[in-house]
Amino acid sequence: MRILTTFNDIVEWLFMAVTRLMLLVLLASVFFQVLSRNFLHIPVIWVEEVALTCFVWCIMLGAAVVVRRQGHFDIALIPDRFVRVNRFLLLASYAIQLGISVVLVTQGTAFVRMSMRRLTGNLGISRGFIDSSLPIAGAAMVFFILELLLASFENVKADTDVVQPGGACE
Repeated sequence: MRILTTFNDIVEWLFMAVTRLMLLVLLASVFFQVLSRNFLHIPVIWVEEVALTCFVWCIMLGAAVVVRRQGHFDIALIPDRFVRVNRFLLLASYAIQLGISVVLVTQGTAFVRMSMRRLTGNLGISRGFIDSSLPIAGAAMVFFILELLLASFENVKADTDVVQPGGACE
């Protein structure tokens, strides 16, 4: 478990660093486009593809980090006093998330294979570079959810509080 947690810590740090960098490039490219079109009256067509690429990577890597931090919203359907039911629902939600993440990896990989030979219109880079954010983020989500599942099983085994998404404990 410690090895998985350490690995996930490194992946999360790396994803956050790349996301910050991509966000800066995204903002700079949009600023440059507005400046060049409105003030210099020079249309720069490749900037849109740079911004789109950065946006897609920010969304996918950010989504993976939010999965690990359990930052997606949740709805409390069952009162807190039903501890076993809530534990089961938490584990079931992790299993569903794991299944979706595996689909993201497998289908994302197939999608990348199809798009590797396609080039973007203005930059001339492979669409596979943009689309590869899908299986990369999906793979990270698999590891992040496995960590959450293992921690939940250890908590159930020890009969301690189970951390709910959003930080609430039972």
